[in-house]
Amino acid sequence: MSFYPDDLPDEPHIVRAREFLRQKQPSEAVEAIRHRLAFAPGTALDYELLGVALAQAGDNEHAITALEQAEKMNSHEATIPYDLGLVYRRAGRAHDAIAAFQRALVLRPDYEGAKRALQATDPKAAMARSSAAPAGPIRCPHCGMETRTHVDCEWCSHPLAPPPAAIAQVAHGQPAAAHPPANGGGLFGRLAKKLHRS
Repeated sequence: MSFYPDDLPDEPHIVRAREFLRQKQPSEAVEAIRHRLAFAPGTALDYELLGVALAQAGDNEHAITALEQAEKMNSHEATIPYDLGLVYRRAGRAHDAIAAFQRALVLRPDYEGAKRALQATDPKAAMARSSAAPAGPIRCPHCGMETRTHVDCEWCSHPLAPPPAAIAQVAHGQPAAAHPPANGGGLFGRLAKKLHRS
């Protein structure tokens, strides 16, 4: 599992939790993060480290909850869905693990760990993902802006990744159905709806 090993922030509880994880002491890492969360609002990194520590301690249920919270707080960091996928797989939730690994690869197409994990979990999904994911920035069909992520447009929040049903169709050799873009995504879409109502 990953926890941003090359990007150490100054917060002492993060440094302590990482050190405990390196020393294979996940229970102490959990306590360091929980102590901080008792007195201050948590960040995505806090919840990711908590999830990793809980998973290493064998508490998959609470690890999943913490990692899902981390992903809600930061949907642009590929390590979070990767870690979540590993815990889903360990908990026997292969379908959720595949979806999480695919989200990680959409955010970072060169993520070798996520590629290997997806291949080990479901080779068909890995093949479908490699043929469906565009490389590099793409242009949003909804607002026309170029965006770096392939899940949602950075500008209008319009969903860009194919829905899971379309990925499953490609994996089973069926052509993916065309989905018309949904209107009203993100801040610009909500603003357009407000102006339209006025």
